[in-house]
Amino acid sequence: MSSRPLERAALPLAALAWLVAPLAVGPALTACTKGSSNLPLVINEVHATPPEWVEIVNLSDQLLPLRDVQLTGSDEDGRPSDERAQLPDIAILPGEHLVVALGKLDADSELHGARECGIEGVSECAFAAFRVRADAGETVHLFENARHIDAFVYEPRGAGLDDTQCRLPDGTGDIMVCAPTAAAPNAPVATP
Repeated sequence: MSSRPLERAALPLAALAWLVAPLAVGPALTACTKGSSNLPLVINEVHATPPEWVEIVNLSDQLLPLRDVQLTGSDEDGRPSDERAQLPDIAILPGEHLVVALGKLDADSELHGARECGIEGVSECAFAAFRVRADAGETVHLFENARHIDAFVYEPRGAGLDDTQCRLPDGTGDIMVCAPTAAAPNAPVATP
């Protein structure tokens, strides 16, 4: 007996699965809080009071190019905004953190020096025009081309607090309130 008829019958089922799978996965991706693709890059820390910034980290053991990676906030419905900040065409080392300064109206896809970044302890950063409001909470999204690779849900905290929300342990853990550690491994808030 020839296997040809089975191959022909399997092809339409495989095509149907390909069409349905993105629909089934799509909503879950917009709600995830950990990396969900083969790109080992996550949003690691968010500082939502001035100066506002987001930190991403390379979790792999290899150099990671960022040429096709974009960062964005959420629209009024909580979905990823269509206005995405293109990250610089650089590669980051294993374990390296990249800080993105938020609220920069002159956002571009270049690296900027410490003076332009205005973030303590940061020698260079990328720019993004969107903002994260501490009192409202927001989700920050990371994309590689059109593929959603990570989301970080920043819970409302109130204005004036100089803390962040970060993943503890650094890059892999749950999101919690942390001490600001831009471009460095995350640390919990010191207790008095």
